Amino acid sequence: MYVVLFLILHIRIFSLHNNHLPIPILQIYACVFLLEHYSGEQHVNIGTGKEVTIKELAEIVKHVVGYTGEIVWNNDMPDGTPRKLTDVTKLHNLGWTHQVELEEGVQLAYDWFKENVQNARL
Repeated sequence: MYVVLFLILHIRIFSLHNNHLPIPILQIYACVFLLEHYSGEQHVNIGTGKEVTIKELAEIVKHVVGYTGEIVWNNDMPDGTPRKLTDVTKLHNLGWTHQVELEEGVQLAYDWFKENVQNARL
């Protein structure tokens, strides 16, 4: 919780309607909600609670960044965890639900990156 408070104090919080909102800020809204509504000791997942395959995610990123090439899959490699699903039941039971779908979030993150890449410390 202390890390979240540190982040909140050091990051300018924008309106959810600001199209230039980076994804970490969106996650901080959920963290602030938890600070106000949760005092338990167990972790609480933040996410959409919707399952997405690696292939679906890759296609979303491809679409958002405008990549027109082919995504090549190495079928000889193991596919890792069979399911990639974050259980957000605790968060939903507290009254919070995500406000940005995955593709919109990837678009927001990509737009933010393009606008801020010149300021990045590489």
